[in-house]
Amino acid sequence: MGGERRYWVNAPFDIPDLFDVEDFEDGAERRGLKRIDAELERAGFFIGETDWIYKTWDKEEAIEMANIAREIWSEWGDDQADTVSITAQPICPKCGELGRFSDEYCSACGTKLLPKTYLDIDTGELITIE
Repeated sequence: MGGERRYWVNAPFDIPDLFDVEDFEDGAERRGLKRIDAELERAGFFIGETDWIYKTWDKEEAIEMANIAREIWSEWGDDQADTVSITAQPICPKCGELGRFSDEYCSACGTKLLPKTYLDIDTGELITIE
């Protein structure tokens, strides 16, 4: 993919420890969260280690999917909708190898990876992470 970025749309998933246990006594909130999870899965997201994830090489598709995730979560609350984000996977400017988010140098050729960035969902601008 030489020099292109792969975007990861990150959306929260059912995290009951964010809420008091008594919030789930009647099961309505639990059912609401399960519905949100099902909607994200139908939209094409998969469960990562800590988030629902959607990966794409297309910047516009990443923004569209982030907005879909925001809309799904906004039914529950703006706090969760506001946590939806897009990160650009580190890539080697020399050989095009994708790096892990924790990598600073390319595992294939040793070149310093392009800076870690977020993609602003509203403006489409890449923002370097310091």
